[in-house]
Order: sequence, then C-alpha cells, then structure tokens
Amino acid sequence: MRFLAYVIRLNQGAKSPKFYRDPDKKEEVKLMIGQGEEAQEYHQLYYKGVLPVNLSGVWKKGFKKPLWVMTTLSPEEGMRIYQERAKIETSFRDLKSILGMDKVMNKSRAYLEKMLALLLIAYAIALLVGEAIRDVRYADAKPEKIDLSFNPEADKSSKWHSFSGVFILIRRRRRLKTDAFA
Repeated sequence: MRFLAYVIRLNQGAKSPKFYRDPDKKEEVKLMIGQGEEAQEYHQLYYKGVLPVNLSGVWKKGFKKPLWVMTTLSPEEGMRIYQERAKIETSFRDLKSILGMDKVMNKSRAYLEKMLALLLIAYAIALLVGEAIRDVRYADAKPEKIDLSFNPEADKSSKWHSFSGVFILIRRRRRLKTDAFA
C-alpha cells in the first residue's frame, strides 16, 4: 500500500495542534524546545489522536519562535526538505522584491518572455557573485575554494546564514577587493 508523503510546517499560534503518544488520546505530548538547543524529534505520534506522524523541531538563534515540521517521512528528512523549500521561497522573494519581477508588464507575450529570461539571467549572475562574496566576507572562505555547495557549520548565527547572496550583492552592496580573486 502506498501512502502520501508530506511535509507541513506547524502553526504554533493560539490554537496549537495536539499530539498524542497513542490513538486513545491518553497521553498528550507537549512540543517544547529551547532556543539554540539541538533539534527535537518525535517518532510515531498521533495528530489529534488519529493520524500517525513524525515531528521535528528547531529553534535557531535570532528567531522569535521555533520551527516545527510534521511529516510522514523521517523527522530528519522532513526538516531537510522543508529547509530546502525555504531556500526556494527566499529565491522567489528576492526575484520579486529585489529584482522587481512582480512589476514586469509587457504588452506582448514575446516581450514578456524575453524580459523574464533577462531577469533570470541577471538573477543567476547575482546569485553566483553574491554567494561568493557572502562566503569570503562572512565565512572566511578562500576565493579559490568557493563552490555552490559550501555551507559553513561553525557559527549558525552569522550573517552568512541570515542573507541570501543576491541580497548581499544588491541591497547590502558588499564588494571584495580586486586582489581577493588574484
């Protein structure tokens, strides 16, 4: 039997969802995590006492609330997928707000497609250059060692983790000295 795999961010507002250790709703599980603690993972809890799910939660420094993810996958896989999705959302936000994609209006479809293609090329260039600048300035990477898979593990509260490469290049206007790439 196949099941539907999903990853859902939980709303932790006034009416937080309830989870139980068994389907009889005898033992409710309170989701708690401290800021900066390691990820919390729960296996085989019952959402509203009915649906078996796995949960994963993290509360990174600088955020007002923890991030809780409910999934049918393993808790680690669910959190990984959600965080990758968040990167995609950041990319679209940058395209709309920083590069003005939401304001592109052309009278003909051909011009619209050309304008969007140019915008995406500009985004790709800004992403590559901005990520390189971010890696060198905020993670002390050597310019010759930069690649797109670089991800410093050290200080998760650093500006490296706070800003996208496009944001750093265009909004913060960070530059490197020309001898950095010599």
